[in-house]
Amino acid sequence: MPPACSRKKTSTTISSLRLIDGLSVEITKRNRQKNLYVRVHPPDGKVTVSAPLHYPDQKIISFVLQKLPRIKASQERIRSEFRHAFREYISGETHYLWGKPYMLEVVTEGRQYLIQEESSKLIFTVPKGATRESKERAFNAWYRQELQNVLPKIAKPIEEKMGLHAHEYRIKNMKTRWGTCNIEKKRIWVNLQLVKKPVACLASIITHELAHLVEKNHNECFYALVERYDSNWKETKKILNTPPYVV
Repeated sequence: MPPACSRKKTSTTISSLRLIDGLSVEITKRNRQKNLYVRVHPPDGKVTVSAPLHYPDQKIISFVLQKLPRIKASQERIRSEFRHAFREYISGETHYLWGKPYMLEVVTEGRQYLIQEESSKLIFTVPKGATRESKERAFNAWYRQELQNVLPKIAKPIEEKMGLHAHEYRIKNMKTRWGTCNIEKKRIWVNLQLVKKPVACLASIITHELAHLVEKNHNECFYALVERYDSNWKETKKILNTPPYVV
């Protein structure tokens, strides 16, 4: 197991929620933070500010007010993208598998749900009278099987490289996270939606969650460990923050 790096300074974090000109903003101050950042997060346009520990509140408020037009424009763009991400499972829609877009072709036939990959198309055979909800369940079942087939092939070499081992991997359709780790049980959950992203994203999430077996918190030691085994994690994070998002 990789050794945890030595800790020279205790991390101090202070969080608060402020209403700035009608905008709800979550403010987090850290003693290791060097600069001020404003971020707008999918899927609902949540606004967060991260700042140095002793940065004055009034300066944060002034900065947010200055950036307010851009913040609201970003919120609208993100919310619009999520509205467009709603799927009816009808012919002509675009669906993703391992980062590749496929055009959906729905065929009504028989009593079984079946999905077949053909070049740039997904042929989706459904029974007559199939509802959107039943199509979604069938599609997610197919996605789950695809992820189950790939997951162990990606996880095993990463575990060997890191010298870490999870007792179990599970798949869950999560709304806000790409992965989680139960440190005590050494159980890692990965988001079903990762099947829509390039395989490199799945590898990055596995590396991230395995690193929590050594470092519980997202501190300097944690990110140093992630960087050691996944030097492209920042680029992968950008891909995870572009459509299709966690939904």
